[in-house]
Amino acid sequence: MANEVLFADLSGSARLAAVLHQEIVLKLADRASLYMHPAIMRLGSVAGRGSTTVQIPVIGLDGSDVMSSVADGSAVSNTALTETGVNVTVARHALQYSISDLANLTDSVGLNVQRLAQSMVGSAEMTATSLLCNVIDDFVATTGTSGVDMSVDDFYNAQFQLQLASVAGPFVCILHPRQLADFQASLRAEAGPSQFVAATQEMLNIHGPGLAGIFNGVQIFASS
Repeated sequence: MANEVLFADLSGSARLAAVLHQEIVLKLADRASLYMHPAIMRLGSVAGRGSTTVQIPVIGLDGSDVMSSVADGSAVSNTALTETGVNVTVARHALQYSISDLANLTDSVGLNVQRLAQSMVGSAEMTATSLLCNVIDDFVATTGTSGVDMSVDDFYNAQFQLQLASVAGPFVCILHPRQLADFQASLRAEAGPSQFVAATQEMLNIHGPGLAGIFNGVQIFASS
């Protein structure tokens, strides 16, 4: 029994201290993407257009001006067209990974150049979501009270503000996971025809993993 072949003696050369499994487990992170949601206006690329700024004309047409009552045979005064513009300027965001040729060549778990490139797509989507949420917290019209749990009343009040401002739907809602939990807790005390429709697998396939469900015709996304 003096010359047994033990694992401890083979470790480091003939045996590995730990064998890498073929499955990669991702770190916990927010992956709720709103990158391609139809509620977001996409202005295309500025490549080859000579400027880093895109201007969106805002024109008062299609009912912005109403007609006035005019007597038969009377002349009609000219109405000035209401017009303005909104500028959107490109902002650069970047992320870099580096992997050596040897590390890529000897890969056994799927951590290679192709996987890093695929990860970049997710990073671009989450950057867009983060920037979108950063714009939302600067909105002037607000409902609810800071530090107080969100309720169904807050949800309705927000929808009412959009309707009173003649904002065309459909609307989209983005909630922090804490807000979503408070909203769902408030829903438990509600009674009536309004129901929260949890996201089905088909809905998730269309809109991505961030969709939590639909309430009162509004898509609700959760993002931290």
